Amino acid sequence: MDELRRLGAGADGFLLDLSDPIDGLARLVESLPGLGDIDILAVAFGPFVRKGLARTSLADWERLALLDLALPGALCSAVLPAMASRGWGRILLFGGSRTDGIRSYSSNAAYAAAKTGLAVLAKSVAAEGASRGVGCVLVCPGLVDTEYLGETERETLRARAPGGRLASPAGIAAAAVGLIEADPCLASGAIVALDGGLSF
Repeated sequence: MDELRRLGAGADGFLLDLSDPIDGLARLVESLPGLGDIDILAVAFGPFVRKGLARTSLADWERLALLDLALPGALCSAVLPAMASRGWGRILLFGGSRTDGIRSYSSNAAYAAAKTGLAVLAKSVAAEGASRGVGCVLVCPGLVDTEYLGETERETLRARAPGGRLASPAGIAAAAVGLIEADPCLASGAIVALDGGLSF
């Protein structure tokens, strides 16, 4: 864990312009070689739309499929060869609440479909990277207390959360890092629900 913290301490960041998602994704992938060796990739981005299927537009489907599935996939494709050539790498993908399996969704099917697809990506990266020291894990957090929640929404989610408590981002991060710190990465290919037993 200390080694992972040390590696992350000097991490650089930059803003991604998503006014044109396809162009933004292309620019991001093109910029990766300029960042130097990437030993650990964490993809926690997850645009969300709450709409029933009848109200979900083509634009909604395109945007969510691109940013919640194609973006993580393109990043994995971009970093995997160099990680494999160095003999070590870790990829941590973040799904959504209850996207650790195939379920029906009444108000966010487009988002959940894209996030559920990350399971195929995680298992594919794990299989391809297994002999080269590269591990990949997909974690699916439950209900998390973030800055995006208003107090009304926070109270609604607390009522649904196991034990009436929302998970903290730090708690989710610590659990997720714990899954990828072993060498070799024994959890590689796993789809892990970090939801405390959440059920709807």
